[in-house]
Amino acid sequence: MTGCSIIIPSRNGADTLGAALAALAQVERPEGAGSNGAWDIVLIDNASSDATPDIMRRFATAHGAQFLSEPRPGKSHALNRAIEAARGDLLIFMDDDVLPVPRWARAYAEAAQSSPDVGVFAGAVRPHWIAPPPEWLETLAQAGRACGCTDPRRHAGPVDPVDVKGGNFAVRRSALGDVRFDTGTTNFGAGGTPIGGEDSQFVGSLAERGQAIHFLPQAIVAHIVTPNEMALRHQLSRFVRIGRGAAVVDGGGLRGAALAAAKVPVFGARSAMRYARADRAGAALALAQAAMNLGRVSQSIGKGRV
Repeated sequence: MTGCSIIIPSRNGADTLGAALAALAQVERPEGAGSNGAWDIVLIDNASSDATPDIMRRFATAHGAQFLSEPRPGKSHALNRAIEAARGDLLIFMDDDVLPVPRWARAYAEAAQSSPDVGVFAGAVRPHWIAPPPEWLETLAQAGRACGCTDPRRHAGPVDPVDVKGGNFAVRRSALGDVRFDTGTTNFGAGGTPIGGEDSQFVGSLAERGQAIHFLPQAIVAHIVTPNEMALRHQLSRFVRIGRGAAVVDGGGLRGAALAAAKVPVFGARSAMRYARADRAGAALALAQAAMNLGRVSQSIGKGRV
């Protein structure tokens, strides 16, 4: 391996981007990085209307990073352009609202060196609360069931594409071939009803081409969770979107929609029973499962909204 490229897209992420970049500045460079393009940071603004471009420019100037601008709204457009600009042969993706630990990049680089047959590496995600969270949400996030977090009990080794979190993973450039992020239905932020799932579809395409996917518990980021994101309404909206993305990625058509529709009242009833037993976390999880299936129904029948 000759180098790493850190890719960070952002659209109107100014509220958390500064903290994310400050954490990135403290990340230890892998051994041998720093010369001949071996350490490359690519910041790409995706049609932001806030201070995101200014924050990126200042960081790029101070740390020798690349700063790019992708005017077409949609995360996939930004990621694909960054892939072409990146100089490293290990591409490490992080979101604008995560805080990598100091050994984050080293964990990826060492795994890539020691596991040459693995094409995709998935990192761990922990919650970083801006304010005290509701107990039910904290319980779910700590178990890897909410806020984009991973299960802390998961060990290193093979995982499925669905287990890869888009805000923290790495791919060998040699594994890509012509695979790029979908600029169609799953292109999050491209307009219309938000769906997402471009990360799952991307990794799924690599898996279909024979690329192995391994989980790295040492490659840790903390996902910044704002007070607004702690609200039940926000969490349920997010799970509806996840359900829409899943319907696009794995298909299923009307048959899948019918199965998902049957599950909605089941999980709804389960939520009510758990709430009656004062199991707030269990009730919230069941509601989240109902919301995901509702998202699947909505997307599968072609309405795209609920």
